[in-house]
Amino acid sequence: MKKLIITGALAALVAVPVVAQEMARPERGADMTRTAVEARVRANFDRLDANKDGFVTKEERQAARSERREKRRDAMFARLDANKDGMISRAEFDAPRAKGPKGERAEGMRGKHRGMGMAHRGGGKMMERVDADRDGRVSLAEMTAARLAHFDRMDADRNGVVTREERKAFRESIRAQRRG
Repeated sequence: MKKLIITGALAALVAVPVVAQEMARPERGADMTRTAVEARVRANFDRLDANKDGFVTKEERQAARSERREKRRDAMFARLDANKDGMISRAEFDAPRAKGPKGERAEGMRGKHRGMGMAHRGGGKMMERVDADRDGRVSLAEMTAARLAHFDRMDADRNGVVTREERKAFRESIRAQRRG
């Protein structure tokens, strides 16, 4: 009986952060609230703060990025390895292209992740921009303040909700600034 209770408690501890992170991630194109942004920042911060000291360093961020990159590579390999033998034959490699519309790469190659490069524009400068006290590490308060400042710039009508239209207008204004 004790074993069952302990197992259930451990399962609940593992499930709560996963559920919270999923709740914090808005559906693509959905309206975003300040509360949802704060929850998402908290979930991302908790994921990045590997040593749980309350700060994210450049090294922790790079390690998390490498881990995500490795998971994506493993997932792509698994998608390509149709017969799950641990090797990709020429036929398996060519199969996604053959299924896609003429002139486009099929999903599973790059089409699914188009536009993901925006998150990495500016290279390692993100840590410098968010690190308000310039101590080489980012606290939850610094990360939250930076994200909410960005949210406020997008929230054109100042109602605490960023709509799809506001995001689109913000992106267009940034593109216009870069061109001009």
